[in-house]
Amino acid sequence: MAEVREHASQDSAWIVVHGHIYDCSAYLKDHPGGTDSVLINAGADCTEEFDVIHSDMAKALLAAYCIGELVAAGDGSDSPNTAVICRSPPPAPVALSNPREKVPFRLVGRKELSRNVRLLHFALPAPGQVHL
Repeated sequence: MAEVREHASQDSAWIVVHGHIYDCSAYLKDHPGGTDSVLINAGADCTEEFDVIHSDMAKALLAAYCIGELVAAGDGSDSPNTAVICRSPPPAPVALSNPREKVPFRLVGRKELSRNVRLLHFALPAPGQVHL
């Protein structure tokens, strides 16, 4: 957590939610609650606060900012504050900003719900992409 605590400013705002580390720096200007509502928790584990306030949509959006997870340091200590950061690249978001641009999606599932209603499930264009 020592490295996470170093990122508690507007230039670098990291938070921890359910053991995962998120770099929210790029999202500060877009956060509906304003910059201060993120910065008040920057550099800390804010799992409880995040779960209470945010919708499922906000929780899904958070995935795009994941930079790693907290894991035990391996020194025999069970303390949750003893951790190292294992960085992993954030998943690539799908950009569908132009409504006139056609993007191919592969059909991966089809379920008939009634005589005239079908539930279609499509895969994203590339592996590792996430929807927001």
